Formats: sequence, structure tokens, C-alpha cells
Amino acid sequence: MRFVCLLLLVLTVVSCGGGEGAKDGYPSFQDRLDAGATCEELFGIRNAVDPKSPLIERMNQDLRAIGCYSVSSVRTDQKTQSNGAGPGAASPANSASFTVQEYRIYREVIDTPMDVAESKALESVARKYGVSVDEARKSVNAVQEALSSNNWFGTPESEIRRATDWKDAAR
Repeated sequence: MRFVCLLLLVLTVVSCGGGEGAKDGYPSFQDRLDAGATCEELFGIRNAVDPKSPLIERMNQDLRAIGCYSVSSVRTDQKTQSNGAGPGAASPANSASFTVQEYRIYREVIDTPMDVAESKALESVARKYGVSVDEARKSVNAVQEALSSNNWFGTPESEIRRATDWKDAAR
């Protein structure tokens, strides 16, 4: 009887997260991703997984593939577009682009201290650039999508040079 109780205890600990618990998060994440969950919900699931888990990078790729770059992003559902290759697949033509102003809006939001809510950062930047909060959010998402889909991440100096109107702004 003791052996059976010990075996049940060991199986319970392993199945409740004592060993491979991080793997339990991905099927839940994938189910919600496939069901059309919002970026906010998907980030919540991802954030509940051990940050050292190798699944985090896979979840991040899936999030980027559907346009979820932050909790407030709106899904673009690229995973169901033309090539049908699923989340994380490169689009046939990485044609995403952005302007210098969009990049500056993006950079100011990204560089806002972590203790400032994203909504407050967007409001402040929108006011500074004379755009609506929705336009500021769209700018941030557009730049993140372009940098990600084209593997253009780098220093701010190298990233802004990818703007479609960089030569005009550089004088």
C-alpha cells in the first residue's frame, strides 16, 4: 500500500509541474492560438510558463506570426494567409515597411520605462506627434512587424535606416 501511495504521489508531482510542467503550457497556448484568442490572453498564457523554458521562444515566434507584439496588439492572423505554413512561417515577400515618424513613435514607446503603463506611453507619444492613440499603436505594430519579419532588429541607428523615407529625413 505504501508503494502505491508513493507512486501516486510521484505521478501527481510530475503531472502538476514538478518536472516537465512547462510543457503543459504550450498545448493550452496552441489551443487558444488556434481558437483566435486575443494577444492579451496569449501573452497571459505565455507569461505563466517558466521564463527559462525553451517553449518561450516558440510561443514568441507564434505571437509575432499573428501580429501580437505586445499585450495591446491586435491579431493580424497571418498564420492563415496565403502560404498556409502556419505560425512562425515567413511570408512569401517580407514587404513590411515603416516611415521615419513611425519608427520614432515606436522607439519612444519601446524606450519608455517599464514602470509606465503602455497605454500611458502611447498617450504621451501620440500627443507629442499629433496623432491618435490608435495611430500610435498602429505605428508601433507596423515597425515591430517590419523589423521582425525582415530580421532587421539591431541598434536604433541601424533600424531607422530601414524606413522607407530615411534618405529624405537624413538629408
